[in-house]
Amino acid sequence: MYVMKNTRLKLQKEKLTVMAVSHEKEISDMLLNSLARIVDRYALCDIENDTYEYHERMARKLYPERGCYSDLVEAISNRYTLLSEDENKKISELLSLENIYGKIKNEHDYFKFECAENNSKLFLSMTVIPARWEDGRLTQYLLVSQNIGEKHKMADLANTDVLTELYNKRYFDTIMNMRVQRGKAFALIFMDLDFFKPVNDIYGHPVGDEVLCNVGKRIINSIRTADYAFRIGGDEFACIIDGNADEKNCLEGIERLQRVICNPYNIHGRKIKIGVSCGYALYPSDADKVESLLKIADSRMYAEKEKHHADRR
Repeated sequence: MYVMKNTRLKLQKEKLTVMAVSHEKEISDMLLNSLARIVDRYALCDIENDTYEYHERMARKLYPERGCYSDLVEAISNRYTLLSEDENKKISELLSLENIYGKIKNEHDYFKFECAENNSKLFLSMTVIPARWEDGRLTQYLLVSQNIGEKHKMADLANTDVLTELYNKRYFDTIMNMRVQRGKAFALIFMDLDFFKPVNDIYGHPVGDEVLCNVGKRIINSIRTADYAFRIGGDEFACIIDGNADEKNCLEGIERLQRVICNPYNIHGRKIKIGVSCGYALYPSDADKVESLLKIADSRMYAEKEKHHADRR
């Protein structure tokens, strides 16, 4: 009787355990189904077994529905670039096991980051949410993706030059201050077009505007995606080049920009040629304050402009 009683209790306990697991799975499935109606895409990542299950409600399938977690991380890292304070990191670093275990230590922890699809205007917010624990150790998490394009579209409108679609002076000031506050090395390049006024005088402002738009496109095509291009105003442009560049590297970059910008422009059958004067300043080797960097770059640019006009005479 004692053995039978213990066996019966054991069976009841096992049955309750199975029911609890089944109930937990049912609740989990309901949550995932509800989640799928709200977010654009998500992946249930099993970091214990290096696998994932991918779900989405969008028409375009970006990844296989199942596969290795490490392959998913690599694919996401290759497709997107991090924004804001994480822009100098890779997504693979944020989704590494070391970083996830470091940031998610209990069921209430989570973290998110924003990224942009390379060479497109698609902006996403990705959130890492713990999904399953075993013996106090995180084994599965949800990687949730939401399109935040409208948010960035509004920000872009405020930060973009209407004519050239480069960033504007307002955003230039923001990025300069942000870079100096972070203390990370960069190069500032100022550019002022030479002999541009006669273009407006001879051909009219619509042709001049087309030249400015083409200058902007050439600048964008001459720098990396991690760098910034701005139209400061009129025929003045600027670039912020990421990384610890020395004077030699900076001058080589300027020479490349000048060569590209000074190639003749074919506007409505008219061959138009302009020049460009450039000045630069290196942070922190030249200066560690925004005002000082601007003065140094501006001074070097106008020294070169005087030289160009002297050569022309």
